[in-house]
Amino acid sequence: MVQHLMPSQTYITSTQIADWAKTKQAQSDLPRLIRRLIHATVKPSSCDFPAGDSTSLPGWDGELMCKEETTWTPKGCSYWELSCRDDVTTKTNEDYEKRTEQTELISRNQSTLVMVTARKWSGKKKWLIAKNEAKEWQSIRAYDADDLEQWLEQCPAVALQFAEELGFSNSSVESVEKYWNIWSHQARPVLTVETFHSSREQSRNCILNDLRKNLQSHQSVLCGVQADSVEEAVAFVCSILITEPDLAASSLVITDSTGWSIAEKHPSLKIAIAAHPEIAERPFHRNGLTVIIPHAIGDFSGSNNRDNPINWVIERPNIYQFEKSLTTIGHSEGEAHRIAKNTGRSWSVYRRRFAVNPAISHPSWLKKLDKSQAAALSTLCLLGSWSGDNKADKDVVSFLADCDYEAVEKALRYLSKLDDAPVLLIGSVWKAKSALELLHLFGEQITHAELERFFDKTLVILSEPAPELELPENKRYMAQIYGKVRPQSKLLIDSLADTLIKLAVIGKHVPALANAHIVEKIDKLVRDLLTDADEARWLSLSSLLPALAEAAPSEFIKAIEKSLNQPNAPVSRLITETKSSGIMGGCCWHAGLLWALETLAWPPSQFPRVAMILARLVHIPYDSNWSNKPMGSLVSLFRSWIPQTAADIEQRIVVLDKLIKQEPEVAFSLLNSLVDALDTVSMPTHRPKWRNDDAGFGRGVSNFERHQMLIAAADRLIALSAQQSSRIITIIRKLNIFDIERIEKILALLKPYTEPLASDEEREILRTELRNKIYWYRNYGDKDNNGSIDVNALEQLYHRLEPTDMLVRYRWLFNQAWIDDISWKKSDDYNEQAKRVEALRLEALQKIYIELGMLGVEQLALSCKQPYWIGSTSAKLGINDAELAIWIVDKGDDFILGKPLVETIRGLLGALNNTQALELITTVIKLGKQQSWNIEKIARCFTLLPQNMTVWRKVAEYEIESEFWLLVQLNFYRFKQIDELNFVLHHLLNSTLLNQHRPIMLKKPIDF
Repeated sequence: MVQHLMPSQTYITSTQIADWAKTKQAQSDLPRLIRRLIHATVKPSSCDFPAGDSTSLPGWDGELMCKEETTWTPKGCSYWELSCRDDVTTKTNEDYEKRTEQTELISRNQSTLVMVTARKWSGKKKWLIAKNEAKEWQSIRAYDADDLEQWLEQCPAVALQFAEELGFSNSSVESVEKYWNIWSHQARPVLTVETFHSSREQSRNCILNDLRKNLQSHQSVLCGVQADSVEEAVAFVCSILITEPDLAASSLVITDSTGWSIAEKHPSLKIAIAAHPEIAERPFHRNGLTVIIPHAIGDFSGSNNRDNPINWVIERPNIYQFEKSLTTIGHSEGEAHRIAKNTGRSWSVYRRRFAVNPAISHPSWLKKLDKSQAAALSTLCLLGSWSGDNKADKDVVSFLADCDYEAVEKALRYLSKLDDAPVLLIGSVWKAKSALELLHLFGEQITHAELERFFDKTLVILSEPAPELELPENKRYMAQIYGKVRPQSKLLIDSLADTLIKLAVIGKHVPALANAHIVEKIDKLVRDLLTDADEARWLSLSSLLPALAEAAPSEFIKAIEKSLNQPNAPVSRLITETKSSGIMGGCCWHAGLLWALETLAWPPSQFPRVAMILARLVHIPYDSNWSNKPMGSLVSLFRSWIPQTAADIEQRIVVLDKLIKQEPEVAFSLLNSLVDALDTVSMPTHRPKWRNDDAGFGRGVSNFERHQMLIAAADRLIALSAQQSSRIITIIRKLNIFDIERIEKILALLKPYTEPLASDEEREILRTELRNKIYWYRNYGDKDNNGSIDVNALEQLYHRLEPTDMLVRYRWLFNQAWIDDISWKKSDDYNEQAKRVEALRLEALQKIYIELGMLGVEQLALSCKQPYWIGSTSAKLGINDAELAIWIVDKGDDFILGKPLVETIRGLLGALNNTQALELITTVIKLGKQQSWNIEKIARCFTLLPQNMTVWRKVAEYEIESEFWLLVQLNFYRFKQIDELNFVLHHLLNSTLLNQHRPIMLKKPIDF
């Protein structure tokens, strides 16, 4: 039973203290009481008094170091022994003897021993005289219940807190600890000081520093503090003070105006906090007392009140720290994200939303609204926010409220100044402090007529085409300059879409809205907007699609499916309209569509249809550099380690099988992305804004579930690759990530290609991947990690896949300048490696030449990627110059570089020595003149030769220098002699001056 003290009484009697000492709790709480009294009396250098569970630890009950002496605390070092036993003298003697024996003489001569009992001790004075005469300590002090009563009288803040703990109450004052505990415990989960201060450390430090400066000044100080509510402002100050023992011991909260008399009578009180502004209308003023007056943000909007200054404004925490604080006290990440949004990051709103006390779940202003204020709040509920500077916005507000805009604004200005106001005015923007909470609190008051006006106006606004679409694509970023923007602010339009979600989520829980069939109205609105929407409508609503999808999921999915089934699929315009971002940026038109689908994929019931829609969107041509792609969204839904859906593993696998059946190409790409050796980088997908579909999901799964998905995806990837060589090479590239069972299945896919009727082209495709894999295993493979790979079996399979067509069989040798040794093992000797490659090429080309002649060489050159090396190798076939010259004349065409046979000729000439090459070209030109070659063609013929002084002199002999120096492509890094470089520059400049209309052809830029 709670006992009451008189309003002006804050002291505890010695009898009450002695009665308390009989309780079990007293033994663990006595050190805490002494510790508080010390901090209220003196500022110690160190103070160590373990309390609570720590009282059972060995050592002194308390150790204190003070630079000054007070009535209750000695100067210097003191050791304290505390007791609640009823045999006071016996207990004190036991402690004295034990501590005296255990403490060295030098320490005792420099320290004070303090014996404290919470009982009444009649023999205290006699005992104290005797022990001091023994001179075994520097000095000895003894305190009993009577002394503690006197000490508490001098420390009213500590006495008040102690009285509250004993069950006594005072209607006019509270301790700062009690205020904080009551305020923070009225919500579940309970708020902690750390979470309450998170992201507000600057405000905390500012208040703390100012308070200490005020105490040092010994002046009478009046301070104002603002927060979202008056109670939060008081709670924030109290939460600071309870972390500072010396301040907490000299502070209290005035809960009634009569409490100021306590502050007047006790100079030891340094800080007095008014629980409400009204209490501080006539605060007590005296030197050394700081009076703190709380206010709600909005109380002083646009005013400068000198009598009530605002020294500290407690801003709301930032969204990230607020979410982190919510998870710290027990909310899941998904819940934290949504709570942060629907409470507006306000701890006052949070406390009301999660209140365990029904009395605080509804703000006081809710019961005091007049008709105009209620109408204004209805409008605010439905619109959420708007700009007071935008005429079109104000017209919408006026239409919805069915009155002049000035009347709405007047009512809102009044509401904005209330404690814990539901509305905020930021600049010219009006917005609900917590839109979702306001709908919870006030939704019952919204009339059917207001709802009808809201839906009518919303449909009209959202149906209007985006004016920026009237501009050419390259000018849309200047839509504001051209005046091609919607008349309403983006703030209002986004708020309208956001309201649809809130109404859909909250409506069924608010009887008035449920009776108005609010969900059906929202479904109809979205259906009217999107069903049979043309391309312009989809583009105009692109940024609002996530909100429309969350507001009416079923209708949104139906609209997408219907649009995709139409011949021109209007919704696909969102993807085809998106172009690569340039210097001036660009618009990713389809981002909103993907975000909408990602939002809808969280519920298992919608997951299959969303996955199928994304698979269909993958087929739409994608011509931009934006990372937002339908395939990326699809992969994120199934990713083994962090699936972005609430669908379980079995449900996801069922949808995978459906995709394989209906969209095999997309399914293969999806499976290939899922089956990977390493966890790829993953970005979180779009989550619902107000729905709870994602609560507890999308943050990762267990290793067992991850393994389940990898196995399922791997098996389906292998099965889907059967008889598809292009798919088989894809899984061969990641062969080392599979276990032996699946490796055998993969290699079995290659066996049909070893049969005689198999395509040589497909064989060579597979052989190329096997060759690269074998080379990697032989040179870089980790035996421990790749023990399941039988490399010898791979080699045998490689040889069995050898194409029957020689051209296909050897083409790979000429596909690149440098190839890895067919002996599989990498050679550290570059020259040795080059010789092996050269020998392999020569052997292959000889076989082709013997069997197919120059026709075979030509066909090989036309089919390989780098025919230069065919020409280079053919120089070693021993073909006579006459045959080569005829072949060059016949196949050289116009000798334009880059053509396969011309590159072959260039490789041939490059492999010959200078004399042989010139002789061959001389023969070629002689034959060419017989065919009436022009000067340019002869000059082009010379450009195929390795460039040097000998070649250039020959060019001069043919008098084709003017044409040659305009056509030749030069690599200046090859010119080592200065005379060569000077010669080249001289002729290039002359040629340029004579032919300024033709550019110089340089293989590489000149580097001086």
